[in-house]
Amino acid sequence: MLVKPTVFTVLGLLQCYAVSATDIRLVGDKTPYSGRLEVKYNGKWGTVCDDDFTVNSAKVVCRMLGFTDTETAKYIQPSVYGPGNGNILLDSLNCLGNETDIADCSHQAWEATDCSNSEDIGVDCRTHMRIEQGSTPHDGQVEVNITGIWQPLCADNFTQSEANVICRMLGYSANGSYVMSARSTADLSSISSTAYNCTGNEIDISMCRKRLATCSASTVAAVNCTTPIRIVNGTSQQSGRVEVFHNDAWGTVCDDNFDDMEAKVICRMLGFGTRLEEWNIVICLSH
Repeated sequence: MLVKPTVFTVLGLLQCYAVSATDIRLVGDKTPYSGRLEVKYNGKWGTVCDDDFTVNSAKVVCRMLGFTDTETAKYIQPSVYGPGNGNILLDSLNCLGNETDIADCSHQAWEATDCSNSEDIGVDCRTHMRIEQGSTPHDGQVEVNITGIWQPLCADNFTQSEANVICRMLGYSANGSYVMSARSTADLSSISSTAYNCTGNEIDISMCRKRLATCSASTVAAVNCTTPIRIVNGTSQQSGRVEVFHNDAWGTVCDDNFDDMEAKVICRMLGFGTRLEEWNIVICLSH
């Protein structure tokens, strides 16, 4: 995956990131920010052995893929994402952490290895985000963890675009996300000093442009990552099989422990009033 150069201006200063010469990708996971590390050499894709691979090498990999908050980068043991199918192209890859390309790191000659595919290394580049203190698991104040400490984000200039990225990172569809009213906090010093400007299409908050947070008041950002839900194949628009949208796909809901309480919540989410039970479907009545 070739990373395009990024150029932007901060307070009149020009900051440039160079193009990575080596094509790399993460595969074998459901998310775009973690997986088995693969590299392209002489026109073919192959894996990287875990010998001598450290968190510094993971930081370089994540930076090459466009993630800028590399303090959260980590390497994953080979058993997590499984073995690759191609040849092992790099062995004993060992980076200092400040390189712009893994080719600049110490490593054995390309394709020179005594490893097997059971030693294929994985990398996780995700920024740690969560939503807390909400009325449901999918709403609340936004918190980020870059240095090992959870900090809320400033509400100033926090928009729908940032909410979309955060909800997507947490496994929700961005289609249902929205910005909630800012929440007050008594401790202004607890708020993260970093703010983000996103387009809304980024897969991770670290890919958004960063700026210094200047909170005008002790208010923190809050979002609602409402889960898209529908009822289908019923006798009317108000009844049918329950389906939810998660990780870009519609799926069904198992009936284990499903009772009146869950049916009420679903009907409420769909804008209906009470519900009627009819075996394994839900019927919602209008207000």
